[in-house]
Amino acid sequence: MRNTTLGTRGPQVGVIGLGTMGMSFLYDMAAPRDEATSISVIHQALDLA
Repeated sequence: MRNTTLGTRGPQVGVIGLGTMGMSFLYDMAAPRDEATSISVIHQALDLA
């Protein structure tokens, strides 16, 4: 995976990220959430990193 520096002196981080705001109730409180699917997506992203 390609990395970049976060800020001017920050740590090296991956250039690809997983947006998880849609998995939270703060984004859209009316929409249903499937916690098992959210956890599965996060585990898959970690496995692929």
